[in-house]
Amino acid sequence: MEETLYMQNPWWMNREFNIGIIRKQSLDKLKSMALNNKVTMLLGGRRVGKTFLIYQYIDYLLKSRIKEKNILYLLLDTRAFEDITIVNLLREYRKIHNLSIDEKIYIFLDEIQYKDSWEQEVKNLYDTEPNIQIVLSGSASFKIHTKTSFLTGRYEIMNLYPLNFLEWIGIRGIKILPSESYKYQNELNEYLFKGGYPEYVIKEDPQYFPNLVDSIVYKDFVEYFNIKNLDIVKDLFKLLSDRTGSHSSLSKIGNILSISKETVREYIYALKGSFSVYELQRYSSSRNERIYFAKKYYLNDNGLQFNQSGKFNKGQSAERTLFDYLYKKYSDSIYFYYDNKVEVDFILKYQDRLELIESKYINDISEFNPKSLLKAMKSLDVTNATVITESVEEELVFDEKKIIFIPLWKVLVKQII
Repeated sequence: MEETLYMQNPWWMNREFNIGIIRKQSLDKLKSMALNNKVTMLLGGRRVGKTFLIYQYIDYLLKSRIKEKNILYLLLDTRAFEDITIVNLLREYRKIHNLSIDEKIYIFLDEIQYKDSWEQEVKNLYDTEPNIQIVLSGSASFKIHTKTSFLTGRYEIMNLYPLNFLEWIGIRGIKILPSESYKYQNELNEYLFKGGYPEYVIKEDPQYFPNLVDSIVYKDFVEYFNIKNLDIVKDLFKLLSDRTGSHSSLSKIGNILSISKETVREYIYALKGSFSVYELQRYSSSRNERIYFAKKYYLNDNGLQFNQSGKFNKGQSAERTLFDYLYKKYSDSIYFYYDNKVEVDFILKYQDRLELIESKYINDISEFNPKSLLKAMKSLDVTNATVITESVEEELVFDEKKIIFIPLWKVLVKQII
């Protein structure tokens, strides 16, 4: 075990280690949260960069003159750790470095979901050892959230996602001057195609996304559901990708895949819990309608969506990117609108007001028919609505109803919604 600990903690031997692509905004947030003296829980899908972000924080600690021996990193899906508790791993670590119980240490527990009793052990460490700073990471929220009751009041969650558009531009070293804002549009079109998984952005390995899907399916689904026919899960992934932007009922999906509605519900729950798929409810004042009406589903990344669907649809990718932006900013306040066959992509409900947002990735305003949007505005008594385009930027007024057209790149760069 000692040899494995040394391999996972190369700084103990003053060896270099790969910290990956620097994500400054995320690193700054992690550093800030770690100062709050609570357990920091870093959650996100597989391969979004959680481990590299931990390494970046460790690198920051070392450069801040924290002693190498005072930092412990544990990858908990390591076979050598399978039958060893976190407490015993910590005891072995202290024994190796002859650390006293009062000495300040920094512990990073990566892929925490692989330890069945992790929540009780972390609670005990937090309650009994005030000189330990703990950072956890996990990629399966359906395994983690069910156990966090033990840590009530003791933890804070930080979600990590694939690269957003600004991160994508920064990592690729692209410099755009204020006078060259038109360049954002071309860069965005490439981002809509390739997505924001950091490793894929750098290497563009054609096997990257098939391997990612296999990792999600075989590691998360097999362990949690003990599923024998994994091809159904992969087919579900592809089906949800094809239906991006369209509401889909569980019964209809089940009929296509020849499985029950309840099974579809469980599998989508797991996909959501692996941060691979997001669900959007219909806007309604009725809780029952919100829960039981067909939902919209969005994969978590454009590159993954393209790989699963097998074809590139710029309009779908633009809508998925817009959803991604709105979801991160407004979370539980975002819905889609559907009533009497009138549909609007997104509706925001916040501060006792409604805002309608339609995604139409167009370059000519003549391509847009305002009929449905105006009907929805009238039905909801909304004065203003927004249409997100590729390049169209203007305002139109129809009988005191104003529709504002804004390019998607401007929303993502200047965050004007």
